Amino acid sequence: MTLATLGFTGPGDISVNSVLPDHKCVVNCGIQITALLHNLSCSTAEPGSVQFYWVPLGWPSYGSQVPAPDAVTGENSALAIAPGGALNIPESQAFPAQICWVPTAAQIGLSGNAVKGAILAVGVSGGNGQCPAVTPAIPDPPYTQVSGTFIIYASDPIV
Repeated sequence: MTLATLGFTGPGDISVNSVLPDHKCVVNCGIQITALLHNLSCSTAEPGSVQFYWVPLGWPSYGSQVPAPDAVTGENSALAIAPGGALNIPESQAFPAQICWVPTAAQIGLSGNAVKGAILAVGVSGGNGQCPAVTPAIPDPPYTQVSGTFIIYASDPIV
């Protein structure tokens, strides 16, 4: 039984957006990834973070998850923070966690012109006096969530 209290309500909690003008996701170019982390069951506000991973099409039957590190911090984890800076997520509310990932061909297993995959988000409960700190197993919905499938291209003619 998972003791996690922070998680996701569905794939719509994860957004993937290229920083390029044509919005194509391209190797060696920034991809902004945002995950809404929900307080699913802790009756008191609790801090949390999200770990981000790239997963190939067909995961978990095919391939394995690969950390998607932030371009600035080098970490694949980000705190969930409210627009005003609050860290403790109240019950039944959600705060965004965000990274800017710059994927490499080696990270995503690119051997041709493009590769399909998704982002795996793992909700990490920070814990408080009432609810425990927990990093859930992978996969363990609703505490982990896979985004919709998207394509990362080898190059972009506009760049």
